[in-house]
Amino acid sequence: MKNPRVPAVTASYYRQFGARPDLAVPAKGFGGWASASLPLNLDATALVVMHVWEVPDASVSPGWHSAAEFLGRAATITKDTLGPLVAAARDAHLRVVHVVAAPGTYRDSEGGVIEVAGTPTAGVVDVDEVHDALSRFHRENAHPGRENAAEVAERLRQPRIASALVPHPQETVVYRSEDLIDFLRREGINHLLYTGFAINACLQHSPGGMVDLRRSGAICSVVVDAVTAVENAETATEEIAKAVATWQVAVFGGFAYRSSDLRTALAG
Repeated sequence: MKNPRVPAVTASYYRQFGARPDLAVPAKGFGGWASASLPLNLDATALVVMHVWEVPDASVSPGWHSAAEFLGRAATITKDTLGPLVAAARDAHLRVVHVVAAPGTYRDSEGGVIEVAGTPTAGVVDVDEVHDALSRFHRENAHPGRENAAEVAERLRQPRIASALVPHPQETVVYRSEDLIDFLRREGINHLLYTGFAINACLQHSPGGMVDLRRSGAICSVVVDAVTAVENAETATEEIAKAVATWQVAVFGGFAYRSSDLRTALAG
């Protein structure tokens, strides 16, 4: 049996303890952010590339950009950070698994077919007229907005995976959490490094996201410069939503890594 590859990699974590009941704000006693050089078993780790689409320019897809303000940031991260990180992972034979947003057939940037493992998950609740009315109201008035709904639905019906990140033939593409968990069991993986969009939405709550995979026992960490978040008018300037979501990952069993530290470890 070969020796596992276990380099030390700088990881950030949050010391969520030491609250001070004697303070007006007890949380001010927390230790807060810290970092340490920790072991990372590359043979039991996989890089997750989740919901990374080829993003059309705002002039081509104004409705999508109107409803998803993070698309510009996502496109920059895909080009400048995710592309080099995935290339380094492949060179080092770190498993890369792609999580897509819906079951069925996907296409790469050139129109080639990408098959997705597994089958759709059926809904579990019965719907009625009130459910439909509430869902329609939310879709038209909260997100993505009446004027954007048709375009967003069309864009997401069969999105194209970003050209720099098209899966290699030996890489697994999944939609359901169950299929990702099967991948972990089959490959002997227990630690997932999440990248993609967006950390406080799909990466947490969609099929294949951290909530489901934490329940499987996997450590779910984030590559902090390889994600962005869905922000609102009040948080976008300072990207507060991303900061809060990164903190959540660091508190609920994972760590925050930088792509440069991971690339250095993979190169070694």
